Amino acid sequence: MYKAVNISTTPSKEVVGKYYEVVKVWTKTDYLSAGCCLLLREKESGDEMYYNPFRYPLSMTCIGYYEKLKRFVGQTFLSLAKAVETEDGQVITPAEGAEYRCVDIGLKMNSDGAFLLMEGADGVRVEAFPIGGDEVYEFVSTARIGQLEKRYGEKYGKLIAFRKVDTGMTREMVIAAWGEPYHKSEVKKEGRTLETLRFSDNRYVELLDGEVQYVRIY
Repeated sequence: MYKAVNISTTPSKEVVGKYYEVVKVWTKTDYLSAGCCLLLREKESGDEMYYNPFRYPLSMTCIGYYEKLKRFVGQTFLSLAKAVETEDGQVITPAEGAEYRCVDIGLKMNSDGAFLLMEGADGVRVEAFPIGGDEVYEFVSTARIGQLEKRYGEKYGKLIAFRKVDTGMTREMVIAAWGEPYHKSEVKKEGRTLETLRFSDNRYVELLDGEVQYVRIY
């Protein structure tokens, strides 16, 4: 962030904890660059400064986004067995299926931005991060598990909720579990269709006539 031309940055102590309103937005997209710049005005003093959220997305948190995260408070989640950080900075990996409850929303300036504070049955609190919609990277809510089981059946719904793929699944189920593939190919032979889907983290799926026949995670 910077206050004027020829001043590259503003010390964090001058802006931390303050509230700014967006006065103007500039956007630029060409073959050399893509991004935007905001003109911000501090609510109390009226001081103005420029901010490039494209280059420094973690310098500020949008209050609207922060408020929306409060919908998670009180919800029950199950662990996806991913590493999480505790309040005192330790890194732990809860067992898959371990139950947690969202108790608050936190902020880490110049770090990961807004996060969910989860509390386990042992009273240990850990940080978790939403990744869009109602999904959380390290956990899955019991509400989402119920929705997926209702849509895809108990067996496959729970697998999808825990981001797993297995034989017998449809193409729709695979994408619900792992998202869109970065590469796909299709071969037709003797009236049948063999489709190959490749995903990030070395995940590979083969479907015959739309049904998963083979799953491999390297």
